[in-house]
Amino acid sequence: MPADTLLTAVRAHLDLAPTHRVLMEPIQKGASGRTIIRINPDDHPSFIGIHYTLERSDNANFLPVAEFLKEAG
Repeated sequence: MPADTLLTAVRAHLDLAPTHRVLMEPIQKGASGRTIIRINPDDHPSFIGIHYTLERSDNANFLPVAEFLKEAG
């Protein structure tokens, strides 16, 4: 399940205990097979998590574009 994958990644990235409260709110307008979730861990800023697979060929472009935008600020 994409939400479980995102939750596991968030806990690992932020070094959170399994009992640390993390509120996950699905954003209903996913696109191209992507699951988009607002993630709000207690005592941390909220952010958007995106889970996707390569089942659709256009999803392969998503990560390079996201990295470009991150570098651009």
